[in-house]
Amino acid sequence: MGSDKKNSSVVEEKDSIGLLTSLLVRYPEVCSLNYYAWKNSLELMFIMRGKLKKSILKKFSDELIMCIRTYLYFEKKVIPEQMMINYAYELDLTKIMITRDAITLTPKEISLIINLLNSRFKNLLISDESSIFEEEDLLLQDDYIKYMLDNLQPRRFKNKIIALREEGRVLVFKQ
Repeated sequence: MGSDKKNSSVVEEKDSIGLLTSLLVRYPEVCSLNYYAWKNSLELMFIMRGKLKKSILKKFSDELIMCIRTYLYFEKKVIPEQMMINYAYELDLTKIMITRDAITLTPKEISLIINLLNSRFKNLLISDESSIFEEEDLLLQDDYIKYMLDNLQPRRFKNKIIALREEGRVLVFKQ
């Protein structure tokens, strides 16, 4: 009996790792992802060249929150339980961390976030340009990510899972 629980937990953890890997491969603008199982939330990190002014970051945050709420309203989806936007500076870079509950997050919402980032910070947003998907494959990848998000089961994980890019590869770690 205990073995079945352990095997189920391993499969669910592998599914989470698959989800993070798929998100990083599908969205080259996402620098890294953190999955916090105990609160079932996902943090997407984006990196901008330069140190952006706090007033610009605040304006972007307000606009992003308004866009997400509007999108969810028209899609008749639940307003997220958790949505935080934080910033940090490192050397001559600005990190934007967007944390969302994984229960209500959709691939369309991630695309909305990335489109807004691209429209506001096109020349500053750091992106891994080595996309491996053709246009038709992107829709299949979105469906797969939606399926993985819908079936995410956090209750048995003990560790935070981190996925990041390094030299064209996706690395996944448990913390």
